[in-house]
Amino acid sequence: MARADESPAIDTAPTAPTAVAPLHPLSAQDLAHYRAAFAAQRQGDYTEADRQIAGLNDLMLVGHLLRERYLDQARYQAEQSELADWLTAYADLPGLEDIEALAAAGNPSGAGDGTARPYLRNANVRILGLFEAPLDIMPAEPRGRPGQARTRAIAPRIAAALRADRPDQAAQLLDEPKVGGRLDPDELEIARGDIAYHFYRMGDDQSAYDMAAAVADRSRAIVPMADWTAGLAAWRLGDPARAGIHFAALAEADNVSVWVVSAAAFWAARADLVSGRPERVLDHLTLAASYPNTFYGLMAIRLLGRDITATPELGEIDSRTLTALATDIAVQRAAALAAIGQVDLASAELGLVRARLSPTETSGVDALSARLGLVDPDAHGSGRYPVPAWRPGDGLRVDRALLFAFAKQESGFNTHARSPVGAMGLMQLMPGTARIVANRRGIDLGSKMSGLTDPGTNLSLGQAYLEMLMEDGSIGNNLFLVAAAYNAGPGNAQKWLEEVKFNGDPLLFIESIPAGETRLFIERILANFWIYQARLGQTLETLDAAASGAWPIYVPQDREAIRTSLRRYAG
Repeated sequence: MARADESPAIDTAPTAPTAVAPLHPLSAQDLAHYRAAFAAQRQGDYTEADRQIAGLNDLMLVGHLLRERYLDQARYQAEQSELADWLTAYADLPGLEDIEALAAAGNPSGAGDGTARPYLRNANVRILGLFEAPLDIMPAEPRGRPGQARTRAIAPRIAAALRADRPDQAAQLLDEPKVGGRLDPDELEIARGDIAYHFYRMGDDQSAYDMAAAVADRSRAIVPMADWTAGLAAWRLGDPARAGIHFAALAEADNVSVWVVSAAAFWAARADLVSGRPERVLDHLTLAASYPNTFYGLMAIRLLGRDITATPELGEIDSRTLTALATDIAVQRAAALAAIGQVDLASAELGLVRARLSPTETSGVDALSARLGLVDPDAHGSGRYPVPAWRPGDGLRVDRALLFAFAKQESGFNTHARSPVGAMGLMQLMPGTARIVANRRGIDLGSKMSGLTDPGTNLSLGQAYLEMLMEDGSIGNNLFLVAAAYNAGPGNAQKWLEEVKFNGDPLLFIESIPAGETRLFIERILANFWIYQARLGQTLETLDAAASGAWPIYVPQDREAIRTSLRRYAG
């Protein structure tokens, strides 16, 4: 997370200040108050932060300040009432799950803690609701009905059943008049879709399919991802023809993100091929390939026999698109956050905006990101995929393409990025992990962990950690597992490999991992890696392997990485 008293690590484009100003309503005085409030909170001075907040005329960023404060558990103990109030007032902000988790931890029973899940607040935020999305989804418009408080009282009971891995119990709750009877028809369908996915997570594919397919048939416009659950469940049940019907339906949805469209189209092509419908394969692969920066889009391109070219530069944003985006409160918050140097929070806001736009509209958000200084097309001459001159301080032993893939996903190349839980720098390393890696590899962390904000040191630590993961016999150079282990720990990666029902299919393994964040992370890392390899003129063996249904096994290609690795292991 960027510090308020410092400039963004990636220089903003020269035109960014004039582009930002019209997009948010904050006065220069309010901007100064917000800068000071963020800076005070980073020092743990909540009295000063409150003094700055008291001077505000516009409170549009206060939710971000409060979220940061409540997550600083070492210096601030949030009351359950504070968390409940935040969930009511700021449920459209990024980081909702962090506050929900904190509230749930303080009140495990869930009774009366106000921790409503997204599906009871905003019909399709995330995916279906209680589980983290396997892919980015386009949310529906915020609902904000008068009955919202009524539904908040119901959510904890359903959430508790699913946290206990009891989707059957959650389904029974929906049949109770005091629970299901208090939800409107759309909420019931969203909850059913959510429960269906949990059946899939638990390996009960028949129950998952029966419930998800019924929801899809009735309400796929409201719960588009019910087709995803039904498709995966049918695939695991050995019915690719039926799976293909659901994947094809989702590929045609107009209210999901490009990552979902490309994934659904790719899986529809897989189903077509296996179920004897080769005439449909080309159309579905072509649809997936039309989104060339996505995980499945890249694989589709290779299966079509095309080359992966360097990603195009960010386009200009036309005045009509800019005017439309400027009316979005999340865009206004993003612009204000960018103006005070909170680039990570601004990017998170635009990430939610991007997720709820149609596939043809997301380019406007990408261009807007550049104009806000969140991505600088000129900083490294690269558009969304910069190739900075940074190198690990102790030499390159892992390909730049892989290091940049992680740095892009973890920090957006913000050297001062700091997550709410304390991960720092380009590679977003936790201080504890950094100390372990530094001790094992003899890397100097500097005074008070200052090395974590130094690009060379942080890349050295990230590189060493990647090497340690690859040296783990259960992980090896399997990039799907390396990415999973980096995000969730090697223990979880190994556990999922042993416990997840994926029928020897690496792509099904990814889509069956029970942690939504990790699913997303793997796909983003691999897509980044392949695009960087293309930009750097390297061969794409791991992309070809993944596209053909095999595990992607990493082999270094950078000459410097190969040379320094050989020297290290030789002596």
